[in-house]
Amino acid sequence: MSNLHFLTEGEFERALVRLEQKRQKRTGRGTRRHSRRALNQDFVLRDEDGLGFMRLRSIDISPTGVLLSAPDVYVEDRDGFWLEFKAPRSGRHVKVWGRLARTEDGDTKRPGIAFEFLDLSEQDWEEICDYIARAAA
Repeated sequence: MSNLHFLTEGEFERALVRLEQKRQKRTGRGTRRHSRRALNQDFVLRDEDGLGFMRLRSIDISPTGVLLSAPDVYVEDRDGFWLEFKAPRSGRHVKVWGRLARTEDGDTKRPGIAFEFLDLSEQDWEEICDYIARAAA
């Protein structure tokens, strides 16, 4: 009988979060979990009902979120938002549920709004990862 224990995706993510929290306590600062790549294209931000919209330009993207340029825009921290955009390589329409992760005000080098993807499909995840990996190659 094997002593191996395979983690579910959720268990693995939670373990990574715990490790990251321990690392942050040791170093006093955070680092990114995933690589990012510059991406300059339109994103549409909609409220939780899919109504109302705001068009913003992206600065960069990772498989877990996007930084949107918004030097003069205030977004209220709510339960979540819909983000719509074209996938970077295929141009397919992507609609993902996300939340406000942080805002970076005009005093920073890149003022904007960071959104975390909460419900990205496997296909969209793989396409964004491929887009980022090709930049590193």
